[in-house]
Amino acid sequence: VSTQSTGVANNNNQTINLLHLLSASLDFGRKAGDLVRKLTETKQIEVYEKGFDDPFTTADIKAQELIQGGLLKTFPNLRIVGEEDIPVPENGSLGDIKLLENNPKFKDVIVPLSDVTVYIDPLDATKEFTLGNYECVLVLIGIAVKDKAVAGVIHQPFVDGGRTIWSMVPHGYGSDKVNINPNRDPSRTIL
Repeated sequence: VSTQSTGVANNNNQTINLLHLLSASLDFGRKAGDLVRKLTETKQIEVYEKGFDDPFTTADIKAQELIQGGLLKTFPNLRIVGEEDIPVPENGSLGDIKLLENNPKFKDVIVPLSDVTVYIDPLDATKEFTLGNYECVLVLIGIAVKDKAVAGVIHQPFVDGGRTIWSMVPHGYGSDKVNINPNRDPSRTIL
């Protein structure tokens, strides 16, 4: 597990818009899934062991570098906890913070940046991935405020060419390729 912070605790005057953070996480979750799929198709995957029966791959590392580097480029003082123990990526691209801007369900939520932590599992189900069970693979990005889960992104890179579900309490959830009951009460969203 790698924890990256660039001075969040020292700067209590900064705030962050959670809708922008969720939008950028959605952008990077999809991009990481595309990267994992591309690495798999071109057979550029090496498998390593963290411990007994606990593999990680080059896809885990590259996906986390993409997400973490991008989030830190977009939100420089963001606290990030990643599953893989990697150095802080020095390069990253800016994330699309406007992806959910026109979605009427999702509203701006401004909170102190020092209260926010993002959790990254760049390739969940790595063991299944190494066995070729690709439909089990997920890119997971969770957003917590004061240690309480408030938003997240789940991307399935090998289902329907890439399928994503996202959510933010209390605004509800969305998806690009999953039918979700539109009558469900968004305040009952569980992350």
